[in-house]
Amino acid sequence: MLTSPWVRTAGVSSLVGALLLLPASPAAAVAVEPAATSARLEVQALPDCTTREELAARVAARSRRIHFDDDKPGGPTIRTVIAPAPHGGAVGELVIVQPDGRSSSRRLSAASCAEATDAIALIIALTLDPMSASAASAPTRVPPPPAAAPRAPAAPPSTTAPPAPAADREPVTVAGRATSPAATRRRFGGGVAAQEIFGLTPGALPGLGLYLIAALDRDALWSPAVMLAGTHASSTGLLEPGGTAAFTLDAITVDACALRLHRAPVEARACATALYGRLGAAGSETYSQASADRPFAAAGGALLLSLDLGRLFELSGRFGASASLIRDSFAFTPVVFHRTAAVTLAAGLGVGVRFP
Repeated sequence: MLTSPWVRTAGVSSLVGALLLLPASPAAAVAVEPAATSARLEVQALPDCTTREELAARVAARSRRIHFDDDKPGGPTIRTVIAPAPHGGAVGELVIVQPDGRSSSRRLSAASCAEATDAIALIIALTLDPMSASAASAPTRVPPPPAAAPRAPAAPPSTTAPPAPAADREPVTVAGRATSPAATRRRFGGGVAAQEIFGLTPGALPGLGLYLIAALDRDALWSPAVMLAGTHASSTGLLEPGGTAAFTLDAITVDACALRLHRAPVEARACATALYGRLGAAGSETYSQASADRPFAAAGGALLLSLDLGRLFELSGRFGASASLIRDSFAFTPVVFHRTAAVTLAAGLGVGVRFP
């Protein structure tokens, strides 16, 4: 059977048309994926503030080309510190050290730990993957990529975008590393203490007192504290020219402390101190027995020491030196046997409890 030439021509034309309609080869259609970046990630934060896994998940939501592998050498090292701020909010600090030793650092403040974590994730993504369009413009809630490998679920990010000015603040670097903001811990305590007061009366005036203390313990020199103490002291049977004297003192002392040195289990605080009370004097075995009560006040400085005795208890010590604001003289007429010293000294030792 013979086939006409035009039939064969039509068949060839149909085959060529079918080939032209085929899609381009996958090699020509798929764009070249930029190389992935591997880095070491170090995160220092309280568990209830943020974690390394949370920060890594927020970076991964912005760029799939950034991977964190602490065991793989050659990549940059990222050090992050996120901590609650003393007056609310959070403070974040970021240091990125390149393999050649060059480093850059940023410090930022945010309204919460979640916002600080999100802002640092944005900076990391922009630094390690500047070609990623999602790193610069993606909202906080980014859906997971459909083709991404299975990974640990990320913590839900904040619904508030990180404040732009915070990432642009002047970087703070100390010796090439980010500094951690000082943590603040509230502490309360109280106890009982025995003490001796010198200069107020002839010889030492022994006493016993109760004290309460409230403090903000910080990992820094400036750590304020206030201590309030009530003291009762007495001394009897003092043989003086012309008779026998007895003294009593009921006073309240306030110590306002600003500086603290701490090396567990010992701490020391430098304080300003003020005392106010009533000083009583009485004479016996004399021709004219008499007694009197007079106010007494003093102001100066004090050093508070404490030694931890386990988790709750402490051994406390106090040394103070104060200028006498009221100076009285004591006499069995006509002999003056004592005058209050210009500077009174106090030394005490006590046992107390602290919370927490």
